[in-house]
Amino acid sequence: MFDSFALSDVGRVRQTNQDSGYAGAFLLVVADGMGGHAGGDVASRIAVSHLAQLDREFTSISEAKRELKKHVLRANQLILNVVVEYPQLAGLGTTLSAVVRVGSTAVIAHIGDSRVYRVRDSRIQQLTKDHTFVQQLIDGGRITAAEATVHPRRSVLMRVLGDVDARPELDLIEADIDSADTWLVCSDGLTGVMADADILARVARKGALSQRARGLLSQSLDLGAPDNVTLVIAQPLPTSLGSSVDDSSPVPRGTFVGSATGDDPLNNLLQTSSPNRVSRSRVSSPLPVSTDGIPVILDEADAADTSDDGSASTGNSQSDVLRRFFSSQRSRVILAIIVGVVVISAAVALVLVTTHGGGPTG
Repeated sequence: MFDSFALSDVGRVRQTNQDSGYAGAFLLVVADGMGGHAGGDVASRIAVSHLAQLDREFTSISEAKRELKKHVLRANQLILNVVVEYPQLAGLGTTLSAVVRVGSTAVIAHIGDSRVYRVRDSRIQQLTKDHTFVQQLIDGGRITAAEATVHPRRSVLMRVLGDVDARPELDLIEADIDSADTWLVCSDGLTGVMADADILARVARKGALSQRARGLLSQSLDLGAPDNVTLVIAQPLPTSLGSSVDDSSPVPRGTFVGSATGDDPLNNLLQTSSPNRVSRSRVSSPLPVSTDGIPVILDEADAADTSDDGSASTGNSQSDVLRRFFSSQRSRVILAIIVGVVVISAAVALVLVTTHGGGPTG
Protein backbone atom coordinates (compact mmCIF):
# COMPACT_ATOMS: atom_id res chain seq x y z
CA MET A 1 0.00 0.00 0.00
CA PHE A 2 0.88 3.70 -0.22
CA ASP A 3 0.83 6.29 2.49
CA SER A 4 -0.44 9.21 0.41
CA PHE A 5 -1.59 12.83 0.63
CA ALA A 6 -3.18 15.14 -1.97
CA LEU A 7 -3.61 18.90 -2.39
CA SER A 8 -5.22 21.07 -5.06
CA ASP A 9 -5.38 24.86 -5.41
CA VAL A 10 -6.91 27.21 -7.96
CA GLY A 11 -3.65 29.19 -8.18
CA ARG A 12 -3.12 32.94 -8.40
CA VAL A 13 -4.76 33.68 -11.76
CA ARG A 14 -7.53 31.22 -12.64
CA GLN A 15 -11.08 31.73 -11.39
CA THR A 16 -11.98 28.03 -11.23
CA ASN A 17 -10.14 24.82 -10.44
CA GLN A 18 -10.30 22.39 -13.37
CA ASP A 19 -7.81 19.92 -11.85
CA SER A 20 -8.82 16.75 -10.02
CA GLY A 21 -6.76 14.38 -7.91
CA TYR A 22 -6.99 11.21 -5.86
CA ALA A 23 -4.67 9.80 -3.19
CA GLY A 24 -5.40 6.22 -2.20
CA ALA A 25 -3.82 3.10 -0.75
CA PHE A 26 -3.03 1.50 -4.12
CA LEU A 27 -3.84 4.32 -6.54
CA LEU A 28 -2.54 7.86 -7.19
CA VAL A 29 -4.20 10.02 -9.88
CA VAL A 30 -3.98 13.58 -11.22
CA ALA A 31 -6.06 14.97 -14.10
CA ASP A 32 -5.74 18.49 -15.51
CA GLY A 33 -8.93 19.50 -17.30
CA MET A 34 -9.35 21.90 -20.18
CA GLY A 35 -12.27 23.32 -22.08
CA GLY A 36 -12.96 26.83 -20.84
CA HIS A 37 -14.99 28.01 -17.89
CA ALA A 38 -17.27 24.95 -17.94
CA GLY A 39 -15.81 21.75 -19.28
CA GLY A 40 -12.36 21.05 -17.93
CA ASP A 41 -13.64 20.50 -14.42
CA VAL A 42 -16.22 18.05 -15.78
CA ALA A 43 -13.64 16.07 -17.76
CA SER A 44 -11.09 15.77 -14.97
CA ARG A 45 -13.77 14.88 -12.42
CA ILE A 46 -15.11 12.09 -14.63
CA ALA A 47 -11.64 10.67 -15.25
CA VAL A 48 -10.54 10.65 -11.61
CA SER A 49 -13.87 9.46 -10.23
CA HIS A 50 -13.98 6.55 -12.66
CA LEU A 51 -10.37 5.50 -12.03
CA ALA A 52 -10.87 5.60 -8.27
CA GLN A 53 -12.54 2.19 -8.65
CA LEU A 54 -9.02 0.79 -9.17
CA ASP A 55 -7.88 1.61 -5.64
CA ARG A 56 -7.52 -2.03 -4.65
CA GLU A 57 -4.95 -4.79 -4.59
CA PHE A 58 -4.21 -6.48 -7.93
CA THR A 59 -2.98 -10.04 -8.22
CA SER A 60 -0.66 -9.38 -11.17
CA ILE A 61 0.94 -6.63 -13.23
CA SER A 62 -0.87 -7.81 -16.35
CA GLU A 63 -4.22 -7.51 -14.58
CA ALA A 64 -3.38 -3.98 -13.42
CA LYS A 65 -2.36 -2.95 -16.94
CA ARG A 66 -5.48 -4.42 -18.46
CA GLU A 67 -7.80 -2.75 -15.94
CA LEU A 68 -6.00 0.59 -16.17
CA LYS A 69 -6.33 0.70 -19.93
CA LYS A 70 -9.96 -0.42 -19.82
CA HIS A 71 -10.91 2.18 -17.22
CA VAL A 72 -9.06 5.01 -18.97
CA LEU A 73 -10.77 4.24 -22.28
CA ARG A 74 -14.10 3.96 -20.50
CA ALA A 75 -13.49 7.34 -18.82
CA ASN A 76 -12.78 8.78 -22.26
CA GLN A 77 -16.10 7.44 -23.55
CA LEU A 78 -17.93 8.87 -20.54
CA ILE A 79 -16.46 12.29 -21.38
CA LEU A 80 -17.57 11.93 -25.01
CA ASN A 81 -21.06 11.00 -23.79
CA VAL A 82 -21.22 14.23 -21.82
CA VAL A 83 -20.68 16.22 -25.02
CA VAL A 84 -23.63 14.42 -26.60
CA GLU A 85 -25.86 15.42 -23.67
CA TYR A 86 -24.34 18.88 -23.23
CA PRO A 87 -23.17 20.15 -26.65
CA GLN A 88 -22.11 23.46 -25.09
CA LEU A 89 -19.16 21.55 -23.60
CA ALA A 90 -17.77 20.52 -27.00
CA GLY A 91 -13.98 20.48 -26.90
CA LEU A 92 -13.62 19.53 -23.23
CA GLY A 93 -10.76 17.23 -22.30
CA THR A 94 -8.24 16.32 -19.64
CA THR A 95 -4.77 14.98 -19.08
CA LEU A 96 -4.38 11.91 -16.88
CA SER A 97 -1.49 10.41 -14.94
CA ALA A 98 -2.23 7.44 -12.70
CA VAL A 99 -0.09 5.06 -10.63
CA VAL A 100 -1.34 1.66 -9.50
CA ARG A 101 0.79 -0.29 -7.04
CA VAL A 102 1.21 -4.03 -7.54
CA GLY A 103 3.58 -5.28 -4.84
CA SER A 104 7.03 -3.89 -5.65
CA THR A 105 5.98 -2.59 -9.10
CA ALA A 106 4.19 0.58 -10.14
CA VAL A 107 2.02 0.45 -13.24
CA ILE A 108 1.59 3.92 -14.73
CA ALA A 109 -1.06 5.11 -17.19
CA HIS A 110 -0.29 8.46 -18.78
CA ILE A 111 -1.63 10.87 -21.38
CA GLY A 112 -1.00 14.62 -21.59
CA ASP A 113 1.47 16.73 -19.62
CA SER A 114 0.77 15.95 -15.99
CA ARG A 115 3.75 14.06 -14.58
CA VAL A 116 4.83 11.15 -12.39
CA TYR A 117 8.11 11.53 -10.48
CA ARG A 118 10.04 9.05 -8.34
CA VAL A 119 12.51 10.40 -5.77
CA ARG A 120 15.17 7.91 -4.70
CA ASP A 121 18.62 8.37 -3.15
CA SER A 122 18.30 12.16 -3.31
CA ARG A 123 17.62 12.04 -7.05
CA ILE A 124 14.44 12.86 -8.91
CA GLN A 125 13.36 10.98 -12.02
CA GLN A 126 10.50 11.90 -14.31
CA LEU A 127 8.92 8.59 -15.28
CA THR A 128 6.46 9.98 -17.82
CA LYS A 129 7.04 11.93 -21.02
CA ASP A 130 4.97 15.02 -21.80
CA HIS A 131 2.70 14.64 -24.83
CA THR A 132 3.30 18.21 -25.95
CA PHE A 133 4.33 19.99 -29.11
CA VAL A 134 7.50 21.33 -27.46
CA GLN A 135 8.47 17.83 -26.30
CA GLN A 136 8.37 16.74 -29.92
CA LEU A 137 10.69 19.62 -30.77
CA ILE A 138 13.03 18.56 -27.94
CA ASP A 139 13.00 14.93 -29.13
CA GLY A 140 13.84 16.12 -32.63
CA GLY A 141 16.76 18.19 -31.39
CA ARG A 142 15.18 21.44 -32.57
CA ILE A 143 15.03 23.15 -29.16
CA THR A 144 16.45 22.55 -25.68
CA ALA A 145 14.48 21.80 -22.54
CA ALA A 146 15.28 25.31 -21.31
CA GLU A 147 13.92 26.84 -24.51
CA ALA A 148 10.76 24.76 -24.16
CA THR A 149 9.86 26.51 -20.88
CA VAL A 150 9.39 29.84 -22.70
CA HIS A 151 8.19 28.53 -26.07
CA PRO A 152 4.98 30.28 -27.30
CA ARG A 153 3.34 26.90 -27.88
CA ARG A 154 4.46 25.16 -24.72
CA SER A 155 0.81 24.59 -23.69
CA VAL A 156 -0.14 22.73 -26.87
CA LEU A 157 -0.96 19.09 -26.15
CA MET A 158 -0.66 16.35 -28.75
CA ARG A 159 -2.63 13.76 -26.76
CA VAL A 160 -5.49 14.09 -24.25
CA LEU A 161 -8.64 12.34 -23.11
CA GLY A 162 -11.93 13.85 -24.18
CA ASP A 163 -13.73 15.37 -27.13
CA VAL A 164 -10.77 14.90 -29.47
CA ASP A 165 -10.22 11.21 -30.05
CA ALA A 166 -12.58 8.28 -29.44
CA ARG A 167 -9.65 5.92 -28.82
CA PRO A 168 -6.68 7.89 -27.49
CA GLU A 169 -3.14 6.54 -27.42
CA LEU A 170 -2.14 5.79 -23.83
CA ASP A 171 1.33 5.24 -22.35
CA LEU A 172 1.52 2.23 -20.01
CA ILE A 173 4.76 2.13 -18.00
CA GLU A 174 6.24 -0.19 -15.37
CA ALA A 175 8.63 1.04 -12.68
CA ASP A 176 10.06 -0.65 -9.60
CA ILE A 177 9.18 0.52 -6.10
CA ASP A 178 11.51 0.76 -3.13
CA SER A 179 10.36 1.37 0.43
CA ALA A 180 12.63 4.44 0.61
CA ASP A 181 11.02 6.05 -2.45
CA THR A 182 8.82 9.11 -2.49
CA TRP A 183 6.38 9.35 -5.39
CA LEU A 184 4.86 12.53 -6.79
CA VAL A 185 2.05 12.88 -9.34
CA CYS A 186 1.30 16.49 -10.31
CA SER A 187 -0.30 18.78 -12.86
CA ASP A 188 1.70 21.21 -14.96
CA GLY A 189 0.56 23.98 -12.65
CA LEU A 190 3.40 22.82 -10.39
CA THR A 191 6.03 21.93 -12.99
CA GLY A 192 5.29 25.07 -14.98
CA VAL A 193 6.74 27.26 -12.22
CA MET A 194 9.11 24.91 -10.36
CA ALA A 195 12.17 23.21 -11.80
CA ASP A 196 12.85 19.56 -10.99
CA ALA A 197 15.68 20.57 -8.66
CA ASP A 198 13.33 22.78 -6.65
CA ILE A 199 10.73 20.01 -6.47
CA LEU A 200 13.41 17.57 -5.29
CA ALA A 201 14.51 19.95 -2.53
CA ARG A 202 10.96 20.00 -1.15
CA VAL A 203 10.12 16.32 -1.61
CA ALA A 204 13.41 15.02 -0.18
CA ARG A 205 12.97 16.88 3.12
CA LYS A 206 12.20 14.93 6.23
CA GLY A 207 8.77 15.30 7.73
CA ALA A 208 5.18 14.35 7.12
CA LEU A 209 3.91 14.03 3.56
CA SER A 210 1.37 16.75 4.28
CA GLN A 211 4.14 19.18 5.26
CA ARG A 212 6.10 18.48 2.10
CA ALA A 213 3.00 18.79 -0.06
CA ARG A 214 2.10 22.13 1.49
CA GLY A 215 5.68 23.29 0.99
CA LEU A 216 5.44 22.51 -2.74
CA LEU A 217 2.11 24.27 -3.04
CA SER A 218 3.28 27.30 -1.07
CA GLN A 219 6.37 27.72 -3.24
CA SER A 220 4.37 27.42 -6.45
CA LEU A 221 1.97 30.10 -5.21
CA ASP A 222 4.89 32.34 -4.28
CA LEU A 223 6.13 31.94 -7.86
CA GLY A 224 2.85 33.21 -9.28
CA ALA A 225 0.98 29.93 -10.00
CA PRO A 226 -0.79 31.09 -13.18
CA ASP A 227 -2.50 27.69 -13.47
CA ASN A 228 -4.29 25.34 -11.09
CA VAL A 229 -1.85 23.34 -8.95
CA THR A 230 -2.59 19.74 -7.97
CA LEU A 231 -0.24 17.18 -6.47
CA VAL A 232 -0.37 13.75 -4.89
CA ILE A 233 2.64 12.71 -2.81
CA ALA A 234 3.13 9.16 -1.53
CA GLN A 235 5.52 6.77 0.16
CA PRO A 236 5.32 2.96 -0.16
CA LEU A 237 4.48 1.08 2.99
CA PRO A 238 6.97 -1.81 3.29
CA THR A 239 4.37 -4.37 4.33
CA SER A 240 3.23 -5.02 0.76
CA LEU A 241 6.59 -5.04 -1.02
CA GLY A 242 6.75 -8.32 -2.92
CA SER A 243 3.92 -9.88 -0.91
CA SER A 244 0.19 -9.69 -0.49
CA VAL A 245 -1.38 -7.31 1.96
CA ASP A 246 -2.82 -8.89 5.07
CA ASP A 247 -6.52 -9.33 4.29
CA SER A 248 -7.37 -8.53 7.92
CA SER A 249 -5.99 -4.99 7.52
CA PRO A 250 -8.66 -2.53 6.34
CA VAL A 251 -7.71 -0.49 3.26
CA PRO A 252 -7.78 3.24 4.08
CA ARG A 253 -10.27 5.30 2.13
CA GLY A 254 -8.79 7.50 -0.57
CA THR A 255 -8.99 11.29 -0.72
CA PHE A 256 -10.37 13.31 -3.64
CA VAL A 257 -9.20 16.89 -4.28
CA GLY A 258 -9.96 19.65 -6.76
CA SER A 259 -12.95 19.35 -9.08
CA ALA A 260 -13.49 15.76 -7.98
CA THR A 261 -14.93 17.10 -4.71
CA GLY A 262 -18.13 19.04 -4.12
CA ASP A 263 -21.18 19.28 -6.35
CA ASP A 264 -21.19 17.90 -9.87
CA PRO A 265 -20.68 20.91 -12.21
CA LEU A 266 -23.12 19.33 -14.68
CA ASN A 267 -25.93 20.11 -12.25
CA ASN A 268 -25.71 23.78 -13.26
CA LEU A 269 -25.82 23.14 -17.01
CA LEU A 270 -28.78 22.85 -19.34
CA GLN A 271 -29.13 19.46 -20.97
CA THR A 272 -29.83 20.05 -24.66
CA SER A 273 -29.42 16.69 -26.34
CA SER A 274 -32.06 15.32 -28.69
CA PRO A 275 -33.17 11.67 -28.92
CA ASN A 276 -31.82 11.49 -32.47
CA ARG A 277 -28.41 12.94 -31.62
CA VAL A 278 -25.56 10.47 -31.94
CA SER A 279 -21.99 10.64 -30.75
CA ARG A 280 -19.60 12.15 -33.26
CA SER A 281 -16.91 9.93 -34.64
CA ARG A 282 -13.34 11.14 -34.41
CA VAL A 283 -10.26 10.63 -36.50
CA SER A 284 -7.62 8.31 -35.09
CA SER A 285 -4.98 11.05 -34.95
CA PRO A 286 -5.96 13.61 -32.29
CA LEU A 287 -5.52 17.29 -33.07
CA PRO A 288 -3.35 19.31 -30.69
CA VAL A 289 -5.26 21.30 -28.11
CA SER A 290 -4.28 24.04 -25.72
CA THR A 291 -4.39 23.61 -21.97
CA ASP A 292 -5.95 27.07 -21.89
CA GLY A 293 -9.02 25.60 -23.58
CA ILE A 294 -8.34 27.46 -26.85
CA PRO A 295 -8.22 25.29 -29.99
CA VAL A 296 -4.95 25.52 -31.86
CA ILE A 297 -4.88 25.77 -35.67
CA LEU A 298 -2.38 23.01 -35.96
CA ASP A 299 -2.59 19.47 -37.25
CA GLU A 300 0.28 17.02 -37.59
CA ALA A 301 1.10 18.30 -41.10
CA ASP A 302 1.12 21.85 -39.76
CA ALA A 303 3.41 20.80 -36.92
CA ALA A 304 6.00 19.70 -39.46
CA ASP A 305 5.77 23.15 -41.10
CA THR A 306 6.14 25.04 -37.84
CA SER A 307 9.44 26.71 -37.02
CA ASP A 308 11.23 26.20 -33.73
CA ASP A 309 10.03 29.57 -32.43
CA GLY A 310 6.40 28.54 -32.92
CA SER A 311 5.68 30.54 -36.08
CA ALA A 312 4.21 28.85 -39.15
CA SER A 313 6.32 28.63 -42.27
CA THR A 314 5.07 29.88 -45.65
CA GLY A 315 3.70 27.64 -48.38
CA ASN A 316 1.04 25.06 -47.62
CA SER A 317 0.34 26.56 -44.18
CA GLN A 318 -0.97 29.76 -45.84
CA SER A 319 -3.47 27.84 -47.94
CA ASP A 320 -4.46 25.82 -44.85
CA VAL A 321 -5.21 29.02 -42.95
CA LEU A 322 -7.30 30.33 -45.87
CA ARG A 323 -9.11 27.00 -46.15
CA ARG A 324 -9.95 27.09 -42.45
CA PHE A 325 -11.05 30.71 -42.70
CA PHE A 326 -13.49 30.13 -45.55
CA SER A 327 -14.80 26.90 -44.00
CA SER A 328 -15.65 28.31 -40.57
CA GLN A 329 -19.20 29.38 -39.76
CA ARG A 330 -18.18 32.81 -38.46
CA SER A 331 -16.21 33.51 -41.63
CA ARG A 332 -19.16 32.54 -43.82
CA VAL A 333 -21.37 35.01 -41.93
CA ILE A 334 -18.80 37.78 -42.40
CA LEU A 335 -18.54 37.02 -46.11
CA ALA A 336 -22.33 37.04 -46.44
CA ILE A 337 -22.45 40.49 -44.80
CA ILE A 338 -19.76 41.81 -47.13
CA VAL A 339 -21.56 40.44 -50.19
CA GLY A 340 -24.82 41.96 -48.93
CA VAL A 341 -23.21 45.38 -48.51
CA VAL A 342 -21.72 45.21 -52.02
CA VAL A 343 -25.07 44.24 -53.55
CA ILE A 344 -26.94 47.02 -51.73
CA SER A 345 -24.30 49.59 -52.73
CA ALA A 346 -24.55 48.52 -56.35
CA ALA A 347 -28.35 48.76 -56.23
CA VAL A 348 -28.23 52.26 -54.72
CA ALA A 349 -25.74 53.37 -57.35
CA LEU A 350 -28.00 52.01 -60.12
CA VAL A 351 -31.02 53.89 -58.73
CA LEU A 352 -29.05 57.13 -58.60
CA VAL A 353 -27.86 56.73 -62.16
CA THR A 354 -31.40 55.95 -63.36
CA THR A 355 -32.88 58.93 -61.46
CA HIS A 356 -30.45 61.39 -63.01
CA GLY A 357 -30.99 60.09 -66.49
CA GLY A 358 -27.76 58.27 -66.77
CA GLY A 359 -25.64 61.22 -65.57
CA PRO A 360 -24.34 64.38 -67.33
CA THR A 361 -24.05 64.45 -71.12
CA GLY A 362 -21.37 66.06 -73.21
